[in-house]
Amino acid sequence: MGETFRSQASQALKVAKVEPYWEERKKNSQLLLSLSQPLFPQYFEELQGYAHGANIDFLDFWTLALEDDSLSNLDSVSISEHAKCTTAVINDGFTLVHSEDHFEPGLEESICLIKKQIGNFSSFEIFYYNTLGGSSVGFNSNGFAQAINTLLNTPIRIGVPKNLLARYLFDTNDPAASFNWLKTLRIGSGFSHLIIDPHGRIYNIEFSVAQSLFIEKSSPHYHTNHCLLTEGYPTQDDYGTLSRLEYAQSHITEDVDTDLIPQLVQDQSLGADKSIHNERTIAQMIIDQHNQSARVWLKREKEMGWIEYSL
Repeated sequence: MGETFRSQASQALKVAKVEPYWEERKKNSQLLLSLSQPLFPQYFEELQGYAHGANIDFLDFWTLALEDDSLSNLDSVSISEHAKCTTAVINDGFTLVHSEDHFEPGLEESICLIKKQIGNFSSFEIFYYNTLGGSSVGFNSNGFAQAINTLLNTPIRIGVPKNLLARYLFDTNDPAASFNWLKTLRIGSGFSHLIIDPHGRIYNIEFSVAQSLFIEKSSPHYHTNHCLLTEGYPTQDDYGTLSRLEYAQSHITEDVDTDLIPQLVQDQSLGADKSIHNERTIAQMIIDQHNQSARVWLKREKEMGWIEYSL
């Protein structure tokens, strides 16, 4: 992976190093490394190999891989401006629909589609370069699919980074057992994880610095950037988190014709900021457990349209 994505890693590091808070990010990354490496040695072996293949210093690469979890002044930072992604589960829990947004427009070159094989385990996902993976949407060979949503107004502290939690749950063969171990850790920040299994069961998992949540849901189920950990939804429609949720609930319904889903998930009727397919949307995936297939759209190659892959 490091050899394959060397140019992306080098360019990302070049950009990051000119940012005024890069050295402070590295100091925070060293603290997070000391805390996390003993818990997830397998992932650090993978990241070390990636960094070596890319010919990049490991601490620099680890800082990149942490994304916003290495921000300065960690104990006072609250992520509120990063509301992104829309997910729906329909068809008795067998179809997962996900629209992947970035933090701002114009970043469609930050991802690719990847199939990865480690021993007897394989995964298929929309992958952010210079990360562990598992932080967008994909499917693993245990038969589980996961989609990630950011959460509004959630704090960050020194603790296990959310990208490690995401990768661990992406690799799962037992969401409840995975959650029960993760919740014992000192969590640094968290995502919403929407997971479906081969039997149509739906799990919505959330982590924050103070709380963790594991709940089984029935189909249909939807998530944008609201927090199930707190009562009610946000009162403000930041980045369309409520608009996207309401649109999905109204249009991507339990009995919708699956052939219509690509059209529905690319709807732009709520404008450039608040639509499911908005100015920050860089990729979309529809996972069909019944047919063991995934349909994928990438903005970086939008002229290709939707492409179907066998799982």
